[in-house]
Amino acid sequence: MINIYKELLPNCKIEYRLIEIGDSKEISNILSYYIDKNVLINLTGGEVINSLSLQRQAIEFNIQCIYVDLLSQKRYVFG
Repeated sequence: MINIYKELLPNCKIEYRLIEIGDSKEISNILSYYIDKNVLINLTGGEVINSLSLQRQAIEFNIQCIYVDLLSQKRYVFG
C-alpha cells in the first residue's frame, strides 16, 4: 500500500506508524511531534477506532486529515 502512495504522491514523504488498537495516547504522542510541521494525516486503512481517534485528535491539534479513496481517485479533507 505504501508503494501506491509513493507512486501517486512522489513529492511527499510517507511515514508508516503501527499503533495498537485503541491506543489514543500513542496517537497523541505522534501528533504532538508533528504539531508545528507541514503535515497531512492519512486516515485510510488501519482500525476504524484508531482512524476516528486520530481524526478527532488531529482536529484538536489543528492538523489537517485526509481520507484518500484510491479506486475512485477522490479525497476527503477534514480539519
